[in-house]
Amino acid sequence: MLMVYYRGTSGWHDRKWDISSEFGKTPPFIRLSSPGLVLSIVQDAAGSVRVQGQQVDLSVANVFLVRRIDGPMMGMLVVPIGRIRNEIPSEANPPVFILETQREIADEVNRQQ
Repeated sequence: MLMVYYRGTSGWHDRKWDISSEFGKTPPFIRLSSPGLVLSIVQDAAGSVRVQGQQVDLSVANVFLVRRIDGPMMGMLVVPIGRIRNEIPSEANPPVFILETQREIADEVNRQQ
């Protein structure tokens, strides 16, 4: 499992998004695009994962927070914030379930910049 939360200035996500993904071919990826902003997660052939173009270490964490998503690329930070080991119930909304059951992750995601 991999979960990525994004945080930016108020209202940054209120825009039209186009989604593209490919899970049956190499490399698997998911991208949400809108004018001036792309949210991207890509797994390379060696099994490593890139979030917003930055390689992340899944042995350290599988939940990440991207700070300043709508700022300049040089200011964007991809931060490991936790590890989820438990299964998420099929009827649950995964990002909400994690925030409701993992206090440390919720605190980090909800922390003011």
